[in-house]
Amino acid sequence: MAKNFVQVGRLATPRFLAQRNILYVITDIQDDSMVIVQDAQGTRKLVSVKSLHLMDDVVEIHRDMSVEEVSKKIPQQKEEEVSENDFERFKRELRTEIEEEVLRSRGF
Repeated sequence: MAKNFVQVGRLATPRFLAQRNILYVITDIQDDSMVIVQDAQGTRKLVSVKSLHLMDDVVEIHRDMSVEEVSKKIPQQKEEEVSENDFERFKRELRTEIEEEVLRSRGF
């Protein structure tokens, strides 16, 4: 299991499950406990790292990029991914891993 580190460009969601449909990207690091995040609408805010759930994905951004440029880099979440529970998400990820493994074994 890989450890997700706080870094500029790391995708994150709020820790609260009711707000997990909001996708943030870390645009700047203030100190070891606070970061500046931006959502897809371009709103930037200062939040605690403890209030974020860090994701595996990292997008290529720089600290001096404009709000519009960063907004274009944030991927749009699919509605079905937002409404999945943990077991459905596990099944989808397992199915994807198996499909990739089969394709690799066949030389694709």
